[in-house]
Amino acid sequence: MHFECLTKPYGFVAPNAKVWFKTFEEQDDFDNPVEREYLMTEGYLWTGQFEEAKQVFEGDGKPQSMELDEDSVNGHWAEDNKTGMEFFIINDAIVSKLCILGDDV
Repeated sequence: MHFECLTKPYGFVAPNAKVWFKTFEEQDDFDNPVEREYLMTEGYLWTGQFEEAKQVFEGDGKPQSMELDEDSVNGHWAEDNKTGMEFFIINDAIVSKLCILGDDV
């Protein structure tokens, strides 16, 4: 077995960065319009050092993800009264990673 780290730091988010929520209108799996709210922040990308980091700003951009520090998550499960769908409401958490993903991820 061989482990190889394929992640590369392309920038950073400053500890005092602005953080907010923003609503976007998107299409669901059936091509119906749906509003979704996303957590947003400001960050810095080292586009001068990593040429591939510029791809985030070109065309349709790159998919992204974030990870929360599981020991810091404070929240609870809830259920939508109309649909019966369960979801987790996060009241507080530490974002431990922000990732720019590859095209097929």
